[in-house]
Amino acid sequence: MKLRNLYTTKNIEFYTPNYSTKLKLPFVSNGISAGFPSPADDFLDIN
Repeated sequence: MKLRNLYTTKNIEFYTPNYSTKLKLPFVSNGISAGFPSPADDFLDIN
C-alpha cells in the first residue's frame, strides 16, 4: 500500500533586513484598544 503525502513543505527563504532607512514611530505608553468591546462588560459589578 502506498501512502500519499498529506503535508508537503516548500523551501523556506530567509532575507536580511535593510537597515539603510529609518522610520520614526510614535511611542504609546498606555496601550491601544482594538477590536469589539466584550458584551460581558455590560454586566460588570464595579463597587
